Amino acid sequence: RDRSAINFVEKLKAPLCILHPQNDTRTPLKPVLKYMDKLLEHGKVFEAHIFPDMGHIITKVDDAMKLLYPAIIFLYKTLKS
Repeated sequence: RDRSAINFVEKLKAPLCILHPQNDTRTPLKPVLKYMDKLLEHGKVFEAHIFPDMGHIITKVDDAMKLLYPAIIFLYKTLKS
């Protein structure tokens, strides 16, 4: 818990892209939503993509593409500026 990202929100300097499967049993969605709330409280720049019907392990190519596409767009926008 001491190493949790939620404890270091104020130190975040770069834009952040959160990609999270809704049914992730390893990292449940609720703590991720709390993290996003804290990012908002601190005025941090981020975007979040929650993927329904996906779990912690991505086994389908289509699901991997659904995750990768927003990440690639985010990197393009962020690194372009």
